[in-house]
Amino acid sequence: MNDVNSKIRRQAPLAKYAFAFALGIAFSRYFEVGLNVLLALFVLAGALLAHCFIANKKFRLPAIISTFIAGAIISTPSPNPYPDFTSQEAELEIFAIRVSRNQKGASYGVGKILSASKNFEASKGREIWFYAKDRQDIARGDKIKGNFIVRKVEKEDGFNNYLLNQNILFNAYSAEKIEIERAKFPYLLYNSARKYIAEKLSVFYRGLDAEKEGARAFRAMILGDKSYLSDDAKNNFKLTGTMHIFAVSGLHVGMLASIIYFILNLARIPRKAAPLISLPILFLYVNVCQAAPSAMRAFIMISAVWISYAFLRKPKTFASLVAAFFISLVFNPSNLFDAGFALSYSVVVAIVLYAAELDENLSEKMQKLRGFELKNPPLPRRIYLKCERWLIMGLCIGVSAMFASAPLCSCYFGYVPLLSAILSIPFVLGATLSVACGAASVILPDFLCPITNSIAAFILEIMLNSAKIFSDFAVALNVKISPVAAFAGEWAILASLILYPKIKSPAKWILPPAISFTTLLSAFIF
Repeated sequence: MNDVNSKIRRQAPLAKYAFAFALGIAFSRYFEVGLNVLLALFVLAGALLAHCFIANKKFRLPAIISTFIAGAIISTPSPNPYPDFTSQEAELEIFAIRVSRNQKGASYGVGKILSASKNFEASKGREIWFYAKDRQDIARGDKIKGNFIVRKVEKEDGFNNYLLNQNILFNAYSAEKIEIERAKFPYLLYNSARKYIAEKLSVFYRGLDAEKEGARAFRAMILGDKSYLSDDAKNNFKLTGTMHIFAVSGLHVGMLASIIYFILNLARIPRKAAPLISLPILFLYVNVCQAAPSAMRAFIMISAVWISYAFLRKPKTFASLVAAFFISLVFNPSNLFDAGFALSYSVVVAIVLYAAELDENLSEKMQKLRGFELKNPPLPRRIYLKCERWLIMGLCIGVSAMFASAPLCSCYFGYVPLLSAILSIPFVLGATLSVACGAASVILPDFLCPITNSIAAFILEIMLNSAKIFSDFAVALNVKISPVAAFAGEWAILASLILYPKIKSPAKWILPPAISFTTLLSAFIF
């Protein structure tokens, strides 16, 4: 099995360069190296690469070094044009990039400054966090204009650190009613599709109110919009470590892809033509969910797998994951410091490289313990074996997700939910059924939507009540580590996952969780 595991890793030659690129981004951001120094190093590495290439020698190492420095250069933040800025009013025109709404109906998010009054005009082109207190419906792609109270983002724990990591140095609060210029294509298409899906998911039988908590949680899950959840529901899911089911990811995109694939097969669409129909639909859904990092990662991976299948090539999951990681960072290096992006990729890498192999190993051991087994056992025995297989797989995924996410959870949220590995099994099952109902509702005729919506809302009601019950017994490790310690721990975990097929001892299964635990322990030592 070690040979197979090593082959999986060798199928992604881009991995070395992708990880070097990401390390360069982190190095530049955390150690604040000057751009002149980085450019000098880049020229030096480029010269070394050219020399090795001309001499017909192996040039992998200098190429990796060059990629590392390129990552550092591309992520070097532009200097703050107003380092001593004090709170003041400014007239701004902002292009809304990401938008959410709170329980009071106020819109907030991240936008790009298109124009500004003289006291803030040097900020043109920068991203800014905005908050519009009026109950105005702002959507992604809209242009908003008005007077804002602009404040400098100060260094402190929590949300401000997140903004600074995204190189967002200012936030703006609307001082009065703002003007809104509605989005144009393609954002108009995304927003219209979002409204259409929300309406389709809001149709229930008369006995069920669309504003009940289960119905709202259903829309939150399909649209990736947590503003539909109450504060109590959010807290319960956080304490149980199951909040991840509301992040649009491979579960959502994969389920929609499966339904589209089934429909295309029924329609006898040629294999090579299928991606031309399916991928634009998936891309539209990802943008309906505001192109969240986890959703975009799932889309790129599924695109690679589907195109490989269409041209009769064997899909390479790890290679697709690495490509998605690299592409995302090239277009937006600040993604590396986004909690959703970092958690999404770290967890999926652990599932692909650790959980799948641990599941295979444990299944083989269980088969040996059972001894002889009939080829076609009785139905009760088949059900038992299926449940056992599902339970082992769920535990492996839960454990890998927990140790891979622990340093990042500690860094971003200040706690690590210890029961998430167990509780995620039934919650992910419920989420899978709910997402299947949601995907069906989007595609099915209107008269069938109440059936699938009501089933999903019922499942979500059970999950909400379960989260409330388990939150009273939830055990969390309250520990806060620095971003440097968290990323060092994650890179060490990644290195162990890449290298452990070469380790012959069974202790190799303990190495990645041990690194994660040691990273958390560092908070108490240093």
